[in-house]
Amino acid sequence: FGHPTEKVVWWSEGIAEYIANEKDNQAALDTIRDGSTYTLSEVFETTYDGFDVDRIYRWGYLAVRFMFERHKDDVNQMLVETRQGNWSNYKATINQWANLYQSEFEQWQQSLVSGGAPNAVITANNEGKVGESITFSSENSTDTDGQIVSVLWDFGDGTASTQTQPTHQYGSEGQYTVSLTVTDNDGLTATA
Repeated sequence: FGHPTEKVVWWSEGIAEYIANEKDNQAALDTIRDGSTYTLSEVFETTYDGFDVDRIYRWGYLAVRFMFERHKDDVNQMLVETRQGNWSNYKATINQWANLYQSEFEQWQQSLVSGGAPNAVITANNEGKVGESITFSSENSTDTDGQIVSVLWDFGDGTASTQTQPTHQYGSEGQYTVSLTVTDNDGLTATA
């Protein structure tokens, strides 16, 4: 294991923070919320000279956690390169990650600080007769960090609705599985 010839502060400090905090690093989440974001490319170029604690530790942690959670095989390959002292391949690898994964990294960050996916809840009478109107409701569905912006009902008979309180009539006797998919203002979905 030779002396690194490329910047590895993001990895060395990020992995230490990840081991110490696992998925419970409130300080890192707070940096996302306060708007001080960095691209993967910027994080990978971090050194100890002239950079603040957030960039060195918090964003190093976020980059490491992202790569472990989403691209563990890539991390394993990068570690092979660094253990062999192949720093030019390491540099090419992290440059590739910066290009390939930036958009996903941004979406992943938002998923960490949002309240998560909404909760879809179906309210309806479980029994009815052929030709009888049955009222369904999504009104008990919730979103802890925003609001539900759309609903999609699948009545199990090939028909659907986007109303929050639709009525539906079944044309033939049988058992039908109804599903409700709700989408929140963060674009997250849940299905009941």
